[in-house]
Parts: sequence; C-alpha cells; structure tokens
Amino acid sequence: DIGLGELMPYIGDCPFGIHVWHLLDVIKRGHAAKLDVGRSRVVGFGLYQVVPFHDVLLSSWPTFGLLHRVCCDHFMGSAPHCTVDKKAGWPDVSARVVTPLAAVWRRFSRNTTTSIHGDENGDFTHTAMDLAALKELVAASQIVEQSWRRRWMNNSTADAALVSGWLGLQTENPSCGLWAQLAEIQRWLRARFEVPCMSGHVARSHVVRPACRLSAQAFWFDEASSSNDLLTQLSQIAKPPALDMQSSWRVPEQGKVAARQHSVAFATVLTCEDIVGKTDHAVSAEEARAVMLTYVDMIRTLAFSAKAFAEDALQAHFLVLLSLRSDTALPSGVQDALEALETDGLFQLMRLPPVPPHMRPRTWGKLQLWTLLEYELVLYLDADTLIVGSLNELFLEAVTAGPRLAFAAALTRSMAGLNAGVFLLRPDAKMYEAMNTSLETRHLWAGRSRWSGQTWKGEHRQNVGVDLGAVAEGCPACSNSSSLSQINGAGFDSQPGSQRNVLDDQDHLNEFVATHLAYMGEINIPSIRKEAISGDTASTTGTAGKCTRSNVWLQPYLATLAVNSPPYVPDAESNMAIFGEYCTLPMAYNFCATSDCLQRLAASGTVQQAALHRQLKQEGGSSRLGARVLHWPGALRKPWQRCAPAARSQLDDAWWHYYAAACAVAPLGARCQLSCW
Repeated sequence: DIGLGELMPYIGDCPFGIHVWHLLDVIKRGHAAKLDVGRSRVVGFGLYQVVPFHDVLLSSWPTFGLLHRVCCDHFMGSAPHCTVDKKAGWPDVSARVVTPLAAVWRRFSRNTTTSIHGDENGDFTHTAMDLAALKELVAASQIVEQSWRRRWMNNSTADAALVSGWLGLQTENPSCGLWAQLAEIQRWLRARFEVPCMSGHVARSHVVRPACRLSAQAFWFDEASSSNDLLTQLSQIAKPPALDMQSSWRVPEQGKVAARQHSVAFATVLTCEDIVGKTDHAVSAEEARAVMLTYVDMIRTLAFSAKAFAEDALQAHFLVLLSLRSDTALPSGVQDALEALETDGLFQLMRLPPVPPHMRPRTWGKLQLWTLLEYELVLYLDADTLIVGSLNELFLEAVTAGPRLAFAAALTRSMAGLNAGVFLLRPDAKMYEAMNTSLETRHLWAGRSRWSGQTWKGEHRQNVGVDLGAVAEGCPACSNSSSLSQINGAGFDSQPGSQRNVLDDQDHLNEFVATHLAYMGEINIPSIRKEAISGDTASTTGTAGKCTRSNVWLQPYLATLAVNSPPYVPDAESNMAIFGEYCTLPMAYNFCATSDCLQRLAASGTVQQAALHRQLKQEGGSSRLGARVLHWPGALRKPWQRCAPAARSQLDDAWWHYYAAACAVAPLGARCQLSCW
C-alpha cells in the first residue's frame, strides 16, 4: 500500500529499487497478466539491457524471486511451470538454459563451506577459492543470459507481448523454472556472502557495521581483484625497485617525543552532516550513533597513520575540528570516545564556534583552518584518507618556500581542477576574511562554474545538468563524462541559496584560489634535502624555484585557468599581490585508491599516466606506486565497507592494517567499534 512517491527518498536514485517496487506492486494487485507494458519497459525490464544477470545474482535485490512469484501467480501456481525440481518436469526451454549454471552452482556450494561471517575466531578463509568459483558462476550466468536474450530481443519494442515474454508468461513458452533456479542460487549466495544488517551502519546484532552499505560483499570481489591486477600493471610503467606493501607499514614508537623545529599540524573536520538535514526521512538514533562512531574510527585510523610516519624534524599535531550547529549534539558515547582518544594523546579536539545558519558545517570547519595562526602550516585531510609514506619532505619544502606559498593541493582525477580532499595551507587572518566574504556573497554569483559546469546559484536538482553540452561549454574540467555524471547524480543540501551539491565546496575553493593566488606550477618535492633542515635555507626559499609549470599533466589545469574569470571576481592581479602564490601537489599526496581511478591511470597515453610515470621514477615512496597519502572518494568505495577480505584491494588492506594496529592500543574509553561478524 506504499506509493512510489513515499519511497523515492529511499530508492529514488536506484533504478533497481524502483523495479523491485514495481514487481511488488504487480504481486500485490494480482495483475501479472495485465502489466503496464510501457512502464515496465522504462522502469523495469529495460534495465536488463545494461545490467547483466550475474550482477543481479550478486546483489541484495530479490529480483529473481519476485519474477518467479509473478510468473507462478500468472499460471495460478501450476506445479509444472513453477517447480524447481526437474523430476516434476519443465515444459519449457528454461530447463536446458539453466542446467549448466545449476551444475556450476552445486560444485561451488560443495567447495565453499565457510560463511562470510568467519569461524568461531572471526577468521575468513577460502577467499581465493571464492573468487575463482564466483568467476565460473558469472561465466555460466552469461551463457544463461545470452540464451534468454535470444528469445525476446527480436520482438518489436512496440509489441505488447514483449514484457510478458520477458517474464515467461506466454502459455506457449513459459519460463518460470528459469527464475526459480536463479532465485535459489541468489538465496544461497546471499546466505554465503551477505552481511546481515538492520540499517546502513547497524548489524542485526546491533554492532556498528558500515559494511552494511555494501551488504552484498560478493558483488565487490571482482572489483578488488581487478584493482590488484591494475596495481601490478601500473607498477611496471617505470619498473621501479620492487616494493613490498606490508614491509612499508609502520607502527608509532610508543613514548617517542621529538622536538619540533617548525610548527605544523594535520587537521580534519568532524560534523554531523550525514545524520542531520541530509534527507527527508529521519535517521534512527541507533543508526546516527553508528554513523558517528564509524567516523571516530576513521579519524582514529588516519591519526594513527600520521603518528606512524611522524619524523623528528617536523613532529606535527593532529587536530580534529568539531563543527556543529548550535542545535546539534553528538550522539550518545561519541563525545566520550573523542575525549578518551584526546586524553590518550592521539589527537587534539577543537570545538569550533557554532556553524552559521546559511553555511554547511563542513564548509565552516574548513574555513576555520585559516584561523589556526599558532601553526606555520596545516595539512588538511578528509577522513577517508590514510597516510602511507613520509610527509616530512612536503612540509620542509613548503617551509623553505617562505610565506609567499599560501596554498597547495593535488589535482582531481580529470587533472583539470584542485581536489579538496587533501590540501596544505598557511593560516592567515587576511585570507580567512577574504574567503569568508567570498562564501557570504557566493549566492550573488552568476553563470556556471568552470570547474564542474554547475550554475553558481542554487537551482533545484532537476535543472542541473539537463543540457550536458551547455554545461561542458566553457568548462574544460567537464570534458570528461564522469564529471558530468557527478553533476547529474549528486545530492543537494537543504540550506536555501547556499549549497548546490557535493561538488560545491570544491568548486568554491577552486575559484577562490584561482582568483586570489598566483599559480606557480607543481611543487618539486624531491628538490629539498633532509640535511638542509638545520642549515641556512635562504638560498632555496621562494616558490619560483620550488614549483614548475612545464609538466605535461598540468595542461588540463592550465586550460581551465585560461577560461575567462566570471565578472563577479575582483581584480585578480591585486589579489595575488596581497595573498601570495599556490602550487599543485604531486599525485602521491592525494592518490586515489579506488578501482575506477586505477583504471583511468592504466589507460595508456593519458596525462594521468604521465604524472604516475614521474611519480614512480622520482617519488620512491614507502608504499605501492609511490603513494604517500591514499584517498577513497565515493560513497561506496570505502575500505571499511569491505568486511570480506576478497572484497578488499591491497590498498584497502593498508587501511585495515592501520585500523587493527590502532585498535590494539586503544584506551578503555574508546575501544574500536567497527565489526565484521
């Protein structure tokens, strides 16, 4: 009895969610023989032209079971049409089609006996065998799908029998048995690999389990395997010395205290944005607590990795900036955990002034970084990052560049803009005032962003990205289709006139930096020597000798900078004389660790690969591919969402290593909360 409109906040962005609702509606109303053909083609069965059977099998959507139910209802429960048992007889070709798949499944089920939830010790086994067997199952399902497609692809799209043919509802050619066998295989796969959950971050046992966002863990096995293959492939680009990922992992030396010669800090921002004001439906108290405790463990792991690579010359503080609205409080237990970790010396907790009503908490938190005047430099890191190599040279290079170097950040995946997930800044009161003024007046800006193609004013979602050609025109950063898909698919904030979507902060930061600071090129990290720390560095100061614009991979960014600035920007040259200069960071300092990023790097002849080639030759970092900071952008690409080891890449394993090490020394008041079993 629930209408689709009521479900849209939950499944509006998921075509399969709408498809499942449609099937449930058909079953509820008993109109299997009178389906709305046009509607079914749009919101339902048209999906199977782009979504393969094996993806449905590995997902959590009970689609095949519902299709079998619709089929059986149509034939009034006739056993020959609905049975899974071949002895009862299948008077249709589905028996021949599904037999090879069933044989693979039976062999698979005999050979994989350990649940994803582990044995009594919580250990996972058979991951290699699971992956091999799943690949065989996928290959068999592709044969099934090809046979099935041949039965309906020749039908006219205007033919009213198309959908009923898809469902196997034609009396002369029924196929309920096919759906029955697929549904049984899917039920077994779900029991074997699915994480039992109550909500996105809460397991049925009520423990914190962010893997519930990816409850169908087997769906991600192939992606993890592909990521590892890509890592091996990419490591051969410049044939650097062989690096062992695990040998580069460090553990902080307990009790180590080093004198700081320069005042620097790491910083991240903690908000309640993910549980307050994000959607039209309420988040339960248990889910809200689990979300925030997940963030605590993310920050714990990040801070622990920073401590592991701390070096004597630049022993940096780690700051957690708590950015909340005046009417928002942390869920039960979260504040206590943060304070216990602070007491333990892992980080320093800073509660910021209340967030202004017109500004997002994360935007406000990042703005406050420029007020940390007691520090010479601050390196901001999103909570979904991990330090896997020394950052000593980066800080030293920035210190010796002098006060004119005000900002540095790595480029985005398109190499046409700055990524706001990791950036280095020099706190400055004038810069803070200028950025605050810019944020306050942004709602007056006209035109489109040259960084994402979005309009600067807060139009509603359906008005953004409708004309992709118009969006891309004058927007070099939008020439890549993935950037456009981000624009169309991003979520919008409810604050009127202040936010457009998740790219908003990054767009504004890009525009502010480009119109207030002079771009000098990419910072040359290897140019500084560690022994220069205590000596006279006057001869090597200044950004002119520290950064270069000649690298080929900077061309997309330079092209974006060349686009005429919007009319609202004050005199850029005057700004640059006042506020200073900025450089881009090498890829190593914000290395995207997700599968789609690695695939882009593997594409030959790209500017991204040119940057990686340089990194492999010169960086020599202490982790795979020379990365110093790993970053996992994307809502469903986080390592802590992957409980099953077969779903983790080698880079995901790095996060789990530091998480386990941090948990081993956790104080009593802040025990780790993430659970996989």
